[in-house]
Amino acid sequence: MANALPNFPPFRIREDELSAGKRWRKWFQKFENLITALDITNEDRKKALLIHYGGDEIFDPVDTFPEEKKNTYEALKTALETNFTPRVNESFKLRKMKQLATENVDQFHVRLRTQAALCSFTDVDREILAQLIEGVNSSKLRKKALRDRLTLTQFLSEARNEELTEAQTREIERTDQACAINNKTKSVKVHKQPAPTTVKTKQDHSGVCRNCGGIYPHPQSKPCPARGKICAACKKPNHFARVCRSKLKTENVRQLEDNRHNESFGEDVFSMKSNKGVPTATIKLNNETVSCVVDTGASVNIITKQTFDRFRKKPVLSPSSTAIFSYNSDQKLSVLGCFTTNTTHKENKIFAKFYVVDGNRSCSNLLSGATSEKLGLIKFLNQTKVPAELYRGFKT
Repeated sequence: MANALPNFPPFRIREDELSAGKRWRKWFQKFENLITALDITNEDRKKALLIHYGGDEIFDPVDTFPEEKKNTYEALKTALETNFTPRVNESFKLRKMKQLATENVDQFHVRLRTQAALCSFTDVDREILAQLIEGVNSSKLRKKALRDRLTLTQFLSEARNEELTEAQTREIERTDQACAINNKTKSVKVHKQPAPTTVKTKQDHSGVCRNCGGIYPHPQSKPCPARGKICAACKKPNHFARVCRSKLKTENVRQLEDNRHNESFGEDVFSMKSNKGVPTATIKLNNETVSCVVDTGASVNIITKQTFDRFRKKPVLSPSSTAIFSYNSDQKLSVLGCFTTNTTHKENKIFAKFYVVDGNRSCSNLLSGATSEKLGLIKFLNQTKVPAELYRGFKT
């Protein structure tokens, strides 16, 4: 008595005729696994089981096949494959595929290869490469592939390198943007105000007059010293050159001397010379102890080459195109480069940018007003107040 045949689901073409080809290949693979497991090698038995397990939706078309298409197992298999080929052209679907915004090139490649398996290509890699070039989002990668005639392997390698570079660039830009936001201060906003055209002065957040650079508001008995004066930089009236917003790409380094109450405040009252009696502070810079002059008029931080050379572990200097001048001087300071590092004073710790200048031994390290305020060295109110401890030894 013959052994009972195991249960096996029939093939049903009418479930979805558009996907019949794909479902037929999957069903047929399962069928061949079954006859392998049953150890059936006879071609006639395999053909009979194929018709039996296929059900009516296989039996009916087989009954209409000419004899040469069903006399052997291989012939019948080929005829059924052709019969169930989907009506939709799979290669056309592949030609319509584009890289999605949410996927990388490798993921796009996998989708293309999956679709290519449904097509009858003689050179699958060539067809996939053609559609990668057509559908990839990067025009730079597309141009390189066409210009250099890249192979599929070379194309994927270039794509991975480009995506990695883009990711690293975005990370660096996010870091730089975060540092730039941390370094923005209220005093910087003063320099970005529109150039004044009248003598009318307005108080900004730091208590600095926009026209003369002095303390705002002015006493009623002493109006703004910039009234009626001509700017040496832009030749427009009613403001001093040191607060002129027409001087683009230039940052003035200024050190406040002991003539703050001079009526010509805003003229040449700042310098980079190391004078006695000016407020100083000791800070930790790149884990090095550095003494700096607290310069409420400076818009950048400076350390001298002599100080930088004493660092045991020197930070890497980035090139700088910024032009830096001592106030009332047309001669640029020699800027060797700049770096951003941890800057600490007592419990206050920030990231600050420093420019390294090549000056003589009489030059000082300078802390800008913005950095000094962040480190808690000064505080801008209606007037600038400097802690008394910074003036130790100052003779009045």
